[in-house]
Amino acid sequence: MQIINPQVQILAMSGLATAEALVQTKGINIQGFLAKPFTANQLLNFVQKIFR
Repeated sequence: MQIINPQVQILAMSGLATAEALVQTKGINIQGFLAKPFTANQLLNFVQKIFR
């Protein structure tokens, strides 16, 4: 998606990877990372932070 539109905001989520490992292996610009399990409030807070 960022190739098509560099302004796309990415929030990554995983139960298996750390934020650092995900960023290093994918080479993409990630604005946030949530480790599973997470609450609805945590997700909402990340989304609000990204779109400020």
